[in-house]
Amino acid sequence: MKNFLYLLLTVLCLTMCTEKEPDSSTATTGSIYGIVSDKNGELLPAVGVQIVQGSRNPVPQNQDTYYFDDWWTDADFINEGRKTITGSDGRYEFLDVKAGTYTLLATKTGYVDFVMKMDMETYKNIISNVHEIEVKDGEASEENVFLIDTYNKDKLKFLDNNGNEITSIRISKNTSSTSFQIFNAGNETMSYSIMHADGGIKGVNKSSGRIKPGEVDMIIVSFDTDFFSRSSSYNNTIWVFALGNNVGIKIWY
Repeated sequence: MKNFLYLLLTVLCLTMCTEKEPDSSTATTGSIYGIVSDKNGELLPAVGVQIVQGSRNPVPQNQDTYYFDDWWTDADFINEGRKTITGSDGRYEFLDVKAGTYTLLATKTGYVDFVMKMDMETYKNIISNVHEIEVKDGEASEENVFLIDTYNKDKLKFLDNNGNEITSIRISKNTSSTSFQIFNAGNETMSYSIMHADGGIKGVNKSSGRIKPGEVDMIIVSFDTDFFSRSSSYNNTIWVFALGNNVGIKIWY
């Protein structure tokens, strides 16, 4: 009888010890961590970092055109996912993240909310504060981000055909084309590239260019009026990347 009780206690002890041992192979979550810095490598504290499940990055259509959805300005997106802020060391971390694909967005006052930087010759090597991350069970995914400040933003201006500064262009459903000017208000030659969503826009006359100080480039946008006939309202943005910033001009009716 004593031997039986001893054996029973031994089995119970082994069972309890086994249950307490963590098994990393059965982990169902991972984590995301990284640091946020500026273009000079300085670590940035108090940066808002957000992750949302799913892939929401711009999708390249060809070497010089990128498709932009409006998810990153949408109120629904702002309220989605999980959020945190970087510490004094520029570090952020999300724990207990379910396995899957996530989109990460980092923003801070005084820095560009959304930027895509590309090599002006190859249209490759895209740098963005929007990152796509794959999280795996039991693994930590590192994703470092850098932000670009807005100090150059006032050197790029949009003008109408009369030379007046504008931020948007109102069109009608019957508009087949419109135009605006990119003005270099700085004191150095400015290189730029243009990006836009395809919906309703057939194309632009220039996808990139260089503008000397005090001069302008005329941009002509052509529209798909058949697309307009199927829509009661329209809202799109032409994005111009220059001087480390993305500046948009809204087109709507």
